[in-house]
Amino acid sequence: MGQTLYRRPLPGEAIAFSSREGRQVFAEALRQGLTGYFPLAEQFHTQSDPSFSGLGSLVVTLNALAIDPERLRKGPWRWFAEDLCHPRTLHTFALSIAGTKTLQLDLDARNN
Repeated sequence: MGQTLYRRPLPGEAIAFSSREGRQVFAEALRQGLTGYFPLAEQFHTQSDPSFSGLGSLVVTLNALAIDPERLRKGPWRWFAEDLCHPRTLHTFALSIAGTKTLQLDLDARNN
């Protein structure tokens, strides 16, 4: 298993959501009326590729906002997925190499 990656450690300033401190922060946010969490949690999505973190976040956000993509995803169902946010094969290939940059994420959001 040499040269593989399972999980990256969080940066020093980040708090792990499942840690004791993370749970305390979340509980306090709930007490203060954190309403945006639940629509986001309903749309939980694990990115299909490590370089697609921006697209994964975009997919969760668009679905949580209940924005209709106005195109089919599977069967009769319509929802946003990473492959709907960058339909061109070359673009997908470029993202898999370079990762999603903030500017590209903004462009993807505007185009969807």
